[in-house]
Amino acid sequence: MTRELPLRIALFGAGPQAQRWAWALARHASLVSGSEARADAVVLGPGTREPLGLARQTLRAGRPVLWACGQLPNPWQLSGLDVLSSPGGAFTRFYDPLQYAGGYALLRRFLRGPEPLWRPLYLRVLGKPGGGGRLDQGVIEALAASQALLDGEAERVASSAARNERGEPVALFLDVQYRGGQVLQVTCSLAERGGQMVAVTPGRTLRVEDDRLRISPLAQGSRERLLEGSARDPVLEEAGRFAKAAADHDGAAGNSERWLSVSAIWWAARESLNRGTSMAVPSAPFTDIETPPFKVIQGGGNVARIGPSRRLTLVAS
Repeated sequence: MTRELPLRIALFGAGPQAQRWAWALARHASLVSGSEARADAVVLGPGTREPLGLARQTLRAGRPVLWACGQLPNPWQLSGLDVLSSPGGAFTRFYDPLQYAGGYALLRRFLRGPEPLWRPLYLRVLGKPGGGGRLDQGVIEALAASQALLDGEAERVASSAARNERGEPVALFLDVQYRGGQVLQVTCSLAERGGQMVAVTPGRTLRVEDDRLRISPLAQGSRERLLEGSARDPVLEEAGRFAKAAADHDGAAGNSERWLSVSAIWWAARESLNRGTSMAVPSAPFTDIETPPFKVIQGGGNVARIGPSRRLTLVAS
């Protein structure tokens, strides 16, 4: 007989990736189906339809939401979700898989831990395409990981796309300028092996190599150091962390403030790609929005639409 756990979580989504979330969540909670009203918390997994509406309903009911569906709301929508959060447990947490990579965890400890050792001058990231070969999801995950390492406010972003001889988009490129001089460069490519991150500080270069971190001093004669991190299953780790926060009504587990910055950068990046020029990153309060002109970039099973929906979607056939 299956043991019923006290915490009830409603999981929305479809497909193999959603099944993986069901397996991970079942270790910590009883899964309920049919309606978020029967649950103590809601997970919006891959394949969720209308995630924004579900998130609003759940937060209004005073329950926490884990956003793991891969569709990032624009900053105006996300700001609306933030308003619905409360210290008593109604919070939004966005799934950030890169934080569980061993090498990245070491890098974050050195740059933004309780006692950070160094401040990066710039970051360079080669991101992995998301599920189904989605370039947009790969860029968003790279932005989220980078935003946790930089202490400035993003001011301006320039983006571009590379295409093959048939006009098919094969890579996205972002250059983000931060107040105070920090710079972030993000590349997400269908043709390169992703998962690389390089942080350059005044005295050394730190390079994430899967679950390892290589520290290379700039001074001649200094020795490199190679640190080993621990590999963790990101879905399993996130499921456990969210379930614990939901059971404890721990609103501090919400990370929507950082993701609001990520959303603003991504919105400006889409606009830059659409308009062919660099764009200012919008900042709070998010009270109005200009609907951009409609534009379609298409080819080879990869389709990018930028228009009134304000969402870039890349789907690989």
